[in-house]
Amino acid sequence: MKLLKPTWVNHNGKPIFSVDIHPDGTKFATGGQGQDSGKVVIWNMSPVLQEDDEKDENIPKMLCQMDNHLGITEWPFAGFACWQSAQG
Repeated sequence: MKLLKPTWVNHNGKPIFSVDIHPDGTKFATGGQGQDSGKVVIWNMSPVLQEDDEKDENIPKMLCQMDNHLGITEWPFAGFACWQSAQG
């Protein structure tokens, strides 16, 4: 497998430790280091797959960001909602 990371997928210069893709392929999550603790970010997959969508400022890249989360062990994509993703 070859994995390419767009430059806009980042945690403000902090490391990303995990990536998970939603089963329907429309979004993905990154988990890693935040400012003082863990960070989870939900991203739109469309700008990754379509160059025109990446250039379109009306199509959001980041969908949700959650800071200060520790010990995340499960990503419940079924019933997807930002508040479900991290318990901290």
